[in-house]
Amino acid sequence: YKYYAFGKYIFVIQCFVVHLLMSLPAFILEIDLGQVFRSGPISVWKKVHPSFAGVGWCCLFINLFQAVNYMYPTIQIIDYILQLLNKSFIGKYSGLNSLISDAIK
Repeated sequence: YKYYAFGKYIFVIQCFVVHLLMSLPAFILEIDLGQVFRSGPISVWKKVHPSFAGVGWCCLFINLFQAVNYMYPTIQIIDYILQLLNKSFIGKYSGLNSLISDAIK
């Protein structure tokens, strides 16, 4: 799947919105509460109120989702670079024009 099939910068906008709306406020609040209560992300919400114990788990799952969401394109980019290096040593690429035409396909 190519991320730029529907526009070049749609994925960057999506990542920025997810980071801005979900991850950043939870991270700042978690850091502040963790400093006050001297606890980790799960136990700090138990100390605020016992019924908030699930909020720490939700923060961990949001962070896991965001890490996977950011790592998948990074792995694809690294894979593309390694394939490019492999093909350049074989001799299938003969200059910048073929590199640009392959990136457009």
